[in-house]
Amino acid sequence: NDVEGSTTTINGSVTVADAPLAAVTGGFTVAATEGVDSGLQTLATFQDPGGAELLGGNPAPASYAATVDWGDGTAQAPDITAGTIAYDSPTATFSVQGNHVYAVCGTYTLTATITHGALPALAAVSSATVADATPTIDLTANATSINAASTYVLTIPPPMDTGTAGGDVPLQYFI
Repeated sequence: NDVEGSTTTINGSVTVADAPLAAVTGGFTVAATEGVDSGLQTLATFQDPGGAELLGGNPAPASYAATVDWGDGTAQAPDITAGTIAYDSPTATFSVQGNHVYAVCGTYTLTATITHGALPALAAVSSATVADATPTIDLTANATSINAASTYVLTIPPPMDTGTAGGDVPLQYFI
């Protein structure tokens, strides 16, 4: 309205874009043992300043996604897998979690890539410290009894190592 009472209406449209994710953080360390599933561990965290898009208190599947490059290039398990996204209401923080089986002990760099709708993907880098598995040997006797003063030949089978890349070779046996 102006002073003479005239009115002007302007029609148009406004496009509101979703805010990019914030506080994307890596730096977590996955602790694992070769050949054994690491169990579900946190790999990255992030926040959504545009507001958490939840469905029943959980992250809406169509809104957030994550993939994890475990950094080991293993053939027996996919090197890149989907991450699990969880939400913590009190801190308004999402976490990317995952589990993996590393074939060989060592230190690996892993990358969690997070997507939110059509926004550009963001990456968080963490690490995995994979311990050497202790080799085991199954010494099952092939005789049910041995007479006193008799000779028994013990056959020692190859060691079993949960690591799948050749395994460890014992240097000595103590019996």
